[in-house]
Amino acid sequence: MSADRAVVEAFDDLGDGFDAISDQVRELATLTRSSPVFSAWTLQIYLRYEDAIADLVAPGFAELAPDDPRPRLLGALAMASIQIALDDWLIHGGSLPSRVRAALATTSIG
Repeated sequence: MSADRAVVEAFDDLGDGFDAISDQVRELATLTRSSPVFSAWTLQIYLRYEDAIADLVAPGFAELAPDDPRPRLLGALAMASIQIALDDWLIHGGSLPSRVRAALATTSIG
């Protein structure tokens, strides 16, 4: 399985059972957007996830040079997709897992 497909499937798996926690996710997401301090904290968390994704997918790339940006770019694209999907979900509602799938599908990783 390719690195990008693994990321998409991992986020699909995270969507299982989302309905049971959607109110908590909405409350936390709203709170983290309520002040510059919380927003900065959230961005730091996103950066950690980007790095974690990059570390996990790096072995999936052929001929990876030490300075190859592809793993980090994949992590950044994934987390940007999550951020945009979450923002849209907070504004428009609907299904967050569906919004995440749609956001990932519009990137080169979907």
